[in-house]
Amino acid sequence: MKKKVQFSLIFLYHKLNSKIFLFHLGDEIGLSEVQKIYDICHFSWRIFCTNLFFKKNNVSCIPLGYKSDVYEKKSEKIYKWVFTGTVHKSSRQDLLFQLSDIKPSYCYKTEQFDLKPLEVGKMSEILSSTEFIPCPNGFFHPETYRLYEALECECIPIVENAFKYYDRLFPNNPFIKVDRWIEAKPVVEKWEDDQIKQKQEECKMWWNQYKKELQEFITNKINL
Repeated sequence: MKKKVQFSLIFLYHKLNSKIFLFHLGDEIGLSEVQKIYDICHFSWRIFCTNLFFKKNNVSCIPLGYKSDVYEKKSEKIYKWVFTGTVHKSSRQDLLFQLSDIKPSYCYKTEQFDLKPLEVGKMSEILSSTEFIPCPNGFFHPETYRLYEALECECIPIVENAFKYYDRLFPNNPFIKVDRWIEAKPVVEKWEDDQIKQKQEECKMWWNQYKKELQEFITNKINL
């Protein structure tokens, strides 16, 4: 019933010849029938992109983003890698197995999403003190907050290369991509300081530029 009311309101604005801009912040599983709504909007932005929306003229995919108050704290990089969150898939089990003997590291496991999560200030402190952040796929979708928290705290993200998702979402991105977590081990374990600093700076510059361009893109669309 709620969806019908929302659709009716959008349809009414459409009839009144008003420009409608939609930010769709949900639909992780990709089951919502949203195309009819998108079609009557002037432009839509959505998180959790799927094949249906990568090349739509009136829809743009935007990052899932990061938790409020996550930010980079100027500190020494004391951890080689960090993992926080649930270990609900075999991929995550393999991640921990492959990297477990690389020290120093930090691991904070939770039984389920949002159950006793690490306090945001503490998370910012730990991520800001870390070189590499492994970013396994989410439960339903490749994206998780973890990638964007890593970028925001100036860490190097290592992402699972499922369906080349991030190359389609962010062409020419600087992330390290792996098909199996065993491929991440020599990177985390053997990269020299110069390689690490160069990649950190590359990720930092790319992320800051991307956010700037995204803001400009949204502003220009709305002001047309």
